[in-house]
Amino acid sequence: FTIGAVESRFDIPEAPSLLRVRARLLPDTANVCSAIWLQSWPEVKNNPNPEIDIIEYFQQKEMHMNLFTWDKDSSGNYQHVDFKGQIFNYNNDLSTTFRVYGLERSGDHIRFYFDDKLVCDWKAPDPAFTSMPRHLILSLEGHRYVPHADQLPASFDIDWVRVFIPGKKNNSPH
Repeated sequence: FTIGAVESRFDIPEAPSLLRVRARLLPDTANVCSAIWLQSWPEVKNNPNPEIDIIEYFQQKEMHMNLFTWDKDSSGNYQHVDFKGQIFNYNNDLSTTFRVYGLERSGDHIRFYFDDKLVCDWKAPDPAFTSMPRHLILSLEGHRYVPHADQLPASFDIDWVRVFIPGKKNNSPH
């Protein structure tokens, strides 16, 4: 099986900023994770290297929102050193219709939205989560389970991506 990702050429700026993505996720029956997240590759030079998962969807009725901190060890390999996660339960299959997934970084807070409703509000565990610009990544990942061939091919559809920066004129979709 082959997985894939699309990474933005532009950075989602540091706080304050609001990101919204309208997407229809891959069916969970495929055993492939649909993910919308912020990170930058190649890695940043300074530790920590924060990752913000707006959504990881690999189990029907569950949306996983995560904050990861990755640091390089003495060998130069990345090690996961900190994690904060929450599961938002939703009573429908997220692959049947388009939904809007959002992330707001404001001050020292990170807020997650689902269909424009606040579902999680965290104080950033490290200032890097709100102070570092990040690339947007839209990906299909096979790291959780073995994909079910009889459920593929299937699609992870992105309708639009919008980035809003308070105080900036011409906040237009990217």
